[in-house]
Amino acid sequence: VNSFSKVGNLPDSADTDALWESLSSAAIAASPRMSARELASCVNGFSKIQMLFDNQRLWIALAKAVLAVNSPLGSQDVANFVNGFSKIEGLYGSRKLWMAMSKASVGVMSQMTPHHVATCVNGLSKISILFGDQTLWDLLAKTAVSLVNQMSSQNVTICVNGFSKIELLFDHGVWVALARRMVMVSQWTWKPQHVANCVNGFSKVASLLDDQALWDCLSRMAVVFANQLSAQHVANCVSGFSKVNHLLGSKVLWETMANSAVKVLKHMIPQGVASCAISFSKVELLFDDRVLWAALAKASISVLSRASSWHLGNCVNAFSKISSLLGDQILWASISKAAVANGKHMNAVDVATCVNGFSKVELLRDDVGLWEGMASAAVSMWRTMKSQDVSNCVNAFSKVDFLLGHRKLWSAMVKASVSGGKPASAQHVANCVNGFSKVDLLLGEEVLWTELAKATGALAGEMLPLHVANCVLGFSKVELCRDDVPLWTALAEAALALGPRMSPMDASNCLSGFSKINFLGKKQPLWEALEMAASN
Repeated sequence: VNSFSKVGNLPDSADTDALWESLSSAAIAASPRMSARELASCVNGFSKIQMLFDNQRLWIALAKAVLAVNSPLGSQDVANFVNGFSKIEGLYGSRKLWMAMSKASVGVMSQMTPHHVATCVNGLSKISILFGDQTLWDLLAKTAVSLVNQMSSQNVTICVNGFSKIELLFDHGVWVALARRMVMVSQWTWKPQHVANCVNGFSKVASLLDDQALWDCLSRMAVVFANQLSAQHVANCVSGFSKVNHLLGSKVLWETMANSAVKVLKHMIPQGVASCAISFSKVELLFDDRVLWAALAKASISVLSRASSWHLGNCVNAFSKISSLLGDQILWASISKAAVANGKHMNAVDVATCVNGFSKVELLRDDVGLWEGMASAAVSMWRTMKSQDVSNCVNAFSKVDFLLGHRKLWSAMVKASVSGGKPASAQHVANCVNGFSKVDLLLGEEVLWTELAKATGALAGEMLPLHVANCVLGFSKVELCRDDVPLWTALAEAALALGPRMSPMDASNCLSGFSKINFLGKKQPLWEALEMAASN
């Protein structure tokens, strides 16, 4: 097994298949009598042969034999077991096996080489039942730190990729050690996958996002390897770099990433396309790159039949920000059809993301099938909506005229708003006030407006000019709020403070709304500030 598994050019023939069938049968029979070293060789060797991945009898027999081994295990044996078993998805749910692998890894930690650490991190990070094993991950991280100066570029990137899947390590010192080693290690030994794994992994650790030396190194290497990056590498790099604020203005990096993406988009799976779309949509200097966005639109259409509602939401969110795509009838007709088909499978975030994007696409405003489908999905999901989801839905649905009389939809949105707890931000409150105020059948909903008035009063000082204007205009339509002194006092103070920064439209909306509130009178400083802003 050990010897034949190392031969990469065995012919694809009946004889080769027969060889592996014979060896696997022999291993099943012999496994109860094997030593730890012999089992490690078999597990490691068989795990390189793809035709055996679904051979349940083989892998169950080997797993049972490993669990029954009485002889002591060495770090190489443990690394081979972890590496081999982690390639077999049919074993991922075997709690007994993976608890034993965790215990064995901890037991040989002091013997591990950098290669053993990297191998164990790579394998164990695929097993979800171990993600919360604090002892295991703490020891692996500490061992990685102690050995980091001996690690090759491949060891570093494997550790970065594996550790990035373990949330309980995101604040661990291992990340600083790996980042320093990555910058120092000879980059002549790097491969495209090393770059992609490091960008993807390090971008998940917030404390490293401001590490200029790290990201300058990674962006430089991504540009060097641009023509060798696979579709998966491009998706990982684009997604990772888009989270690093100081790189968003790097013209060389993003033009290079855009060119690489255009070349490989046709090979991407739905997740890669959606990831690229949402990531590129964060880079304003690419908004006018028609070649890139045309390629992304084409790739998106080609994978829609296989896309999940999450993929769909990301594409809608991204494409709705790109002016050159807002009139693309083929793109939006395809996405609309997919959204209706996926509606019943969407969660609250998916629904909110989609309707928020769709509401920005003028040519979809009269698509009755789409909006009825989205309304139905929102009604079924209102109980799980968070503040931002409610805000996005209310804002979006209020722009669709034929939905303003949809009692079932707006009843659900009111319930979601009132039961959703404290609004997360001033923008969420402003969106809800603005949206609900357009729905005539809600203007008498006392509980709704009382809650929104309280939230507005508490958050008025955090609002931007547009938020204040939307709240003033919205509340001015609600008769039962016109005598709410604390509400209007808070809004007046916010408007006065923001007056010099207001656009003429926002200032005019404030003047229109405040003019309906009798007890405010014509307060000179407020009126003067708003009239000056409105006339600019």
